[in-house]
Amino acid sequence: MAAGCGEVATIVGFINNAAQLSKAIIDIAGKYKAAKLQIESFGRELGILGKILDQLNRLAANDGTA
Repeated sequence: MAAGCGEVATIVGFINNAAQLSKAIIDIAGKYKAAKLQIESFGRELGILGKILDQLNRLAANDGTA
């Protein structure tokens, strides 16, 4: 039960399409991971900035300028 040339070409085409789709999914996942890391980093930076602003506010209040 040998497959004809057309059937083989169709199967090869499906395999190529699947490979391209798989690569696209991996690329998207990589970009999502990079974006997630950037967002987490930004959140940490905001936390640090919030602590600094709290300290400055306390210092100003103790100084009587706030």
